[in-house]
Amino acid sequence: LREELDKNKGGTVADDFSAIQGGEIEGFERTAKGGVALPDDFAFAKGSADLNDEGKKAIGRLAARLNEGGNADKHIIVEGHTDHSPVSRAVTKEKFGDNWGLSAARSAAVVRALEQAGVNPNRLHGAFRGEHQPRVAISKDSKDRKDDAAGEAANRRVEIYLGH
Repeated sequence: LREELDKNKGGTVADDFSAIQGGEIEGFERTAKGGVALPDDFAFAKGSADLNDEGKKAIGRLAARLNEGGNADKHIIVEGHTDHSPVSRAVTKEKFGDNWGLSAARSAAVVRALEQAGVNPNRLHGAFRGEHQPRVAISKDSKDRKDDAAGEAANRRVEIYLGH
């Protein structure tokens, strides 16, 4: 199914999902496809899948939005992403293995937090992409570390979409 989605749509699982209704949600950025992205530098410590206090507050605001109006009857997909840098710290490697494991754990942390904030767990679906769906392409030959650092930060995120 993943291969078919990628081949036919050229994007993420979220391509068949709709926009979250309502205005901006503090702590989140809108995605080009109408979902929201929780920047991991805002919500997680480096190499961690534990939501910090600001991340938990942002998830609470998102949960309230997901439970109101036209959002309330939709399924929710939570998709974790990392940058292209391999997991390198020993403790992080031991806990998550690689970027797949880190992105999965962060997605799961957001799913759990949404459930704890009152979202029906039957609506929730966790997914993860590792480093394989970047927002910003970074050339391996790039010499501009400042731009690369900003791109890497943009690539580390958890995106949330509504299903039809």
